[in-house]
Amino acid sequence: SSPGAGPSRPTRSFGEVEETYHIHDSLVEVVRAIRGAKRIVVVSGAGVSTAARIPDFRSAEALPAAGKKKEPSVRDLFHVKSLSEDDLLPAHHKLLNSLYDLSDEASPTPYHSFLSSLDRSGQLLRCYTQNIDGLEEKAGLEVGLPRPLDRSSYKRKRTPARGVLPRNLSLPSTPQSQSLSSSSTPYPRVIPLHGLLATVKCTFCPYTAPFSQVYPLPSYHLSCPACSHHSNQRSALSQRKRSEGILRPDVVLYGEEHPQGHLIGKVVERDLKGLGGKDEKEGKVDMLIVAGTSLSIPGVKRMVKEMSRVLGERSGLRRVFINDDAPAHPKEWEGMFNVWVKGDIQHFVTDYLANPAFGSEPPTPPKTPRKRSTKVSDTPAPTPSAPSTPPLPSSYHTPRP
Repeated sequence: SSPGAGPSRPTRSFGEVEETYHIHDSLVEVVRAIRGAKRIVVVSGAGVSTAARIPDFRSAEALPAAGKKKEPSVRDLFHVKSLSEDDLLPAHHKLLNSLYDLSDEASPTPYHSFLSSLDRSGQLLRCYTQNIDGLEEKAGLEVGLPRPLDRSSYKRKRTPARGVLPRNLSLPSTPQSQSLSSSSTPYPRVIPLHGLLATVKCTFCPYTAPFSQVYPLPSYHLSCPACSHHSNQRSALSQRKRSEGILRPDVVLYGEEHPQGHLIGKVVERDLKGLGGKDEKEGKVDMLIVAGTSLSIPGVKRMVKEMSRVLGERSGLRRVFINDDAPAHPKEWEGMFNVWVKGDIQHFVTDYLANPAFGSEPPTPPKTPRKRSTKVSDTPAPTPSAPSTPPLPSSYHTPRP
C-alpha cells in the first residue's frame, strides 16, 4: 500500500512542527489553494514516474548493466564520459535501451493525468520536468522547447535532416542570427530540462531521428547517416574529407551543459515576469508545486529558489513541496516552501487533489494549540476523516514559509 501524505503548519526549520493542529483542515487548505490557483508552475522529478515502473536512480541499480559488481554505477553511466570511454559505452547504451523499453511501454500516472486536467482548465502555466520518459506527452501535453525564429548558423553547409534521409539531399546554408519566438507566441506547456529519450541526434550536424529507428543501440558508436552522406559526396568530388558525427540519445548527461539552456532560461524569465499573453493562458506564476524530486541538480535548484523567492513576496499558500523524503540538503531549503506534503504523489493526487468530495465539507473548528517544537514522523492522524473523504494520512512534515 502507498504511504500516506499530508502537510503541517509552517515551522522553524524543514520538517520541524511548532504546534499541533487539525491535519484534515490543513490538507483542505493545501488542496483548496492548488484548486484556486490560476497560473501554476510544476517542477517534476523521477519520483512522479516510479508508479509507471520507470525507476529513479535508487531503483535503477537493478536495471541491466547498471550497478552490478565490477560494473559502473548508474551515475557513471549517465555521465558524459560514457560517450568517449570504450569500457563505458556498451553499458551506457544497454542502460538507455532498458529505459527506452520501460518508457515506451509505460502509461501516464494519475499525476500526469492531473497535469493534463490542469492544462485543460487553463491553470497550468508550465511544467518543468527532469524526466526523459515522455509521459507528459502521452498524457496529452505539449512537450518541447520554444522554437527560434531562425536556426543558428554553421560554418559550412550542413544537413538539417530529420528522420530518414531524402533521395535528393540538399545542403542549404542557414542564417547566422538566432532569436526566440516573440512573447506573443505560446511556449510548450512542458519543458524537458534534461531532454527526451524518444530522439537521437548527431554530435556534429543537426540530424535527428526517432530512437526507435536505431533501437536497440549497439555496443559501439553509430555513424550519423547525414554526415556519412555528405562525406561520400565529397569523396566522389575528390574533395577533402570533413569530420563526421555519431548518433547519441537526445538527453543531457552529467558533466555537460544543456545545449539549449538559454531557451529554458527565457521560458523561466517569461513565467516569473508574466511576459506571456493572457489569451494564451500565460502570465505570471502564482503557485509553485515541486513534486517527486530531491532537488539535487544545480540548475533545477536555482530555478526553484528563484520562483520561491518571487512567490514568497506574496501572501497565501503558494509554494508546495510533495515528496516522500526531504530535499537532499534540507537546511538550504528552509523558508523556501509553505508546506511539505510528505508522502506518495499518486496517493495525494487521487485521494485529495482529484477527489471532488475532498475539501467540499466545512472545516473543523480550530483547537487551542499546544506549545511545543518537535520533529514529527509517522504521526497518527488526530481524528478520522469524514465518510465522504479518503482516510487521513498517517504522517506529515512541513517547513516554515
